[in-house]
Amino acid sequence: MRNTLPRLTLPLKLCRGSVADRQRQASRLVNKLFNNMQGGFNKYGEMHVSKVQEYVDEVLPGAFNIQVRGGFEDKDFTASNDIFYSSFSDKAKLMTIELGSKKNKIKRTNLIDIMHEFRHVADVLFNPKYLARNEYMVKSGLYTDRFDRLYDNVLYNIEDIETKAGRKAAIKKVEHKVRKFLRGMSAEDKVNCLQDLRYSLETENSAYTTQQKVAKRLKKKRIQVSEDDLFRWDKDFMFVEKIDLLKRLAFEIIQKERQKFARKLLKKQN
Repeated sequence: MRNTLPRLTLPLKLCRGSVADRQRQASRLVNKLFNNMQGGFNKYGEMHVSKVQEYVDEVLPGAFNIQVRGGFEDKDFTASNDIFYSSFSDKAKLMTIELGSKKNKIKRTNLIDIMHEFRHVADVLFNPKYLARNEYMVKSGLYTDRFDRLYDNVLYNIEDIETKAGRKAAIKKVEHKVRKFLRGMSAEDKVNCLQDLRYSLETENSAYTTQQKVAKRLKKKRIQVSEDDLFRWDKDFMFVEKIDLLKRLAFEIIQKERQKFARKLLKKQN
């Protein structure tokens, strides 16, 4: 029986290692949930949302405030996840996995959605900097309508371009729009926004890769899955190229600030 208070991050000692190490840990957690859920469906291939919650709680390495909810409705997505904050401390207090379901029941094919959203949870657990940055953005009021439009319409956007030249041109357009968004902001706010945008794309990249892998595993079990779920969406979103762009822009700003500081220091010494 758990005797610790629910939390949303792992102790730092469990999050050590390279980025690749943490990605492997997150992948292992997702695989564990997928494997454990296989035997939980009834003879009609259904499972109640409350049972999904039990499986999620079972695989989490500690007491975490992660809630699985049914009844999610959206014209563009079949599932979602969200972070809720304390009105007193501005700290994250709850993460949700929202599932499209009828009468709070899911089918085997919903495993694709569950693992996509659970990958977001696993990424937050094994990358405490994701949640820390998110909390800072909320506290600093940096999640504005302009920020949301940049993310939703420019970065989290399907490009559907095959040629190298076309992809290069698309990234140039994205860069122009990101730089326009950053105009007039302090260097600190610029870096915080760029890092948060990058972290969001990193976890989406992982989630869509997970989604495809799960769809392929289900297809091998002769379970009918959507062609959309078997598709390499991460390539069409150009996540890797956009992540690299955001890294480069943040590094550029940091370098300029360091150079300014070095010039001021030299001026004082002279």
